Amino acid sequence: TRAVWRSGTIEDDDYPREARRARIGGVVEVRFTIEASGRVSGCRVSRSSGDASLDSTTCRLIEARFRFRPATNARGEPVASPYGWRQSWWLEPRR
Repeated sequence: TRAVWRSGTIEDDDYPREARRARIGGVVEVRFTIEASGRVSGCRVSRSSGDASLDSTTCRLIEARFRFRPATNARGEPVASPYGWRQSWWLEPRR
């Protein structure tokens, strides 16, 4: 089976202060590994937002907060798997 997101979010309050002050927004695409434990490791930016603080904050928060039900092999055993995520950073609050 494929890995399934279980918990963890990036909130409007997580917006990097320097990017907010500079009124910078954007979309970051990242790739990472979901370990057999369901935790995230090895986050790397595959498509930058153009702002280093948005990019690094995205990976830092995903590795710290996100948890998944891991993928399983044919025997039903949890295995590591790759995963992609797209994070949009907007200056206006989302509801």
